[in-house]
Amino acid sequence: MTIYIIDDNEIDLIIGQKLLERRSSTFNIIVCQNPNLALKQILEETIQPDVILLDWFMPTLPAEEWLTQYSQQQKVNIPIYILTSSINPRDQQKAEKFKVVKGFFSKPLQQHHIDEILENSAKG
Repeated sequence: MTIYIIDDNEIDLIIGQKLLERRSSTFNIIVCQNPNLALKQILEETIQPDVILLDWFMPTLPAEEWLTQYSQQQKVNIPIYILTSSINPRDQQKAEKFKVVKGFFSKPLQQHHIDEILENSAKG
């Protein structure tokens, strides 16, 4: 399983990567701090993740805009899980408007979030 973590915060990338590695050493984990590059790689199919973990607040390309661009150009429906430090319920409502968004988790990412993401992904 290939999991792509997109977050402008290096610490959050490391936490996500370590939690996934703790769960299984067979995961192919790709981390990216640049949401523009990540979007390009996914849309051009340079990287083919099974799951995307996407930070909600990124200064260069906010997740809402990222999701809009992805939704307009997507070729494959990859499940996306939003990671955020926001406690504003409107952010979750905005994210859930996108069909590809399968969950919304508070940062810092925790093991039970990983378990839920992987369980949902296994169900298809």
